[in-house]
Amino acid sequence: MGFELHVVEGGAADFHRDHIIPPLTRSVFVSRLQRPAIILGSTQKLSDDMVSKAKEIDFELVRRSSGGTGVIALPHECVWIDISFPVDDPLIEANVSRSFDLVARGWFDALSFLGVSGLEVKGRPIVMDPLASQVCFTSKAPGEILVGGRKLVGMAQRRSRHACFIHTMCYIKFPYDLTSQLLLGEIDSVDHLRQMVTDLIDVAPWVAQSDDLTIGNLIGEAIF
Repeated sequence: MGFELHVVEGGAADFHRDHIIPPLTRSVFVSRLQRPAIILGSTQKLSDDMVSKAKEIDFELVRRSSGGTGVIALPHECVWIDISFPVDDPLIEANVSRSFDLVARGWFDALSFLGVSGLEVKGRPIVMDPLASQVCFTSKAPGEILVGGRKLVGMAQRRSRHACFIHTMCYIKFPYDLTSQLLLGEIDSVDHLRQMVTDLIDVAPWVAQSDDLTIGNLIGEAIF
């Protein structure tokens, strides 16, 4: 069926704008982050303390319109892949869960090709952790990729009048300490985060951020 593969560079705010390239087509975007960011959910509380911390350490502070809560994203330490479907694409049929299922298959195939073992696609229902209202990666939603019960690939969806966008992220190195400090304000949550989240350094240390283009292409081939 075919798709377009794009490499985009910029900040987290750039990646949460509509990647619409007329005429709108099925597309995979390999998003290469250039600046560290604190990314908050659409309804997540933004405190004065968080604004102050972000300025102090020169992190971009972004509020996203997709589902989910807080994420800390660092350049070269995550693989950020966005997938877009035209809103009338028969592959998704205006069905939210259908689009997550397709993207899950793409990530599963891509990581399997790169030699990652023990992969599991989370089924229904969603599992919410007590920290999930602040840290997105502590929840486990249908279609997300787990290894040993811990989240490896997170997903969030948003739809516009023109397209359905699936934002996905897999950490090369998950920022446990920064996530605890910036999103939770308490260092003693690190052990709990390690129980909930994993990364490629832990499960497949041979996979690097430089493999993002290969991953993006494999995801596109599996979906489209």
